[in-house]
Amino acid sequence: MQETKRTKTRCRCCGHRFPVGKRCPNCQFPVYIVFEQEDSKLNAKAEQYYAEHKDQIVVAAGIIFNEPARWDGDQLVPGKQSYLELANLEQMSEEFQWAEQVEFASFGRGEDANLRIFLEHADGSNDERTVPIKLPPVRGVTWKAAIRINEACDGVEFAVGVPERYTTTEAVKFCD
Repeated sequence: MQETKRTKTRCRCCGHRFPVGKRCPNCQFPVYIVFEQEDSKLNAKAEQYYAEHKDQIVVAAGIIFNEPARWDGDQLVPGKQSYLELANLEQMSEEFQWAEQVEFASFGRGEDANLRIFLEHADGSNDERTVPIKLPPVRGVTWKAAIRINEACDGVEFAVGVPERYTTTEAVKFCD
């Protein structure tokens, strides 16, 4: 049996690439088949829809982590919460993209843990979530985080570990 690539389309509203369907899985803008002379009307409709739904359209995703506490003289200063964007929606593919910007100390193996993530919306707001993940079976090296678009193209999956050995989250859907 020969494997065929799925046909994908790009949403006129948010730019997300997804398998041809009735609506974009990211912003829910309908898929239209139009003739060239109707193109400008549809683009205007997409721009209006985008403006009205910015708070729901995902443009990027990443992880949330706490930086380590540090000593300032005789005071212990807690680490601040940081947001690391792993990829914007246009950069995401079905292959994991590993973040080189930050590494995490490895601890535990195969234990249940939670990963704090965010989905950034077009209006600049963040949807923060906590997703379960098993700790990867890797010791002695620092871990990295990765992201990919899920197979249905309606959400993202996160990974923790190293490219050769890692664990993944369930898909985090763009629209709940």
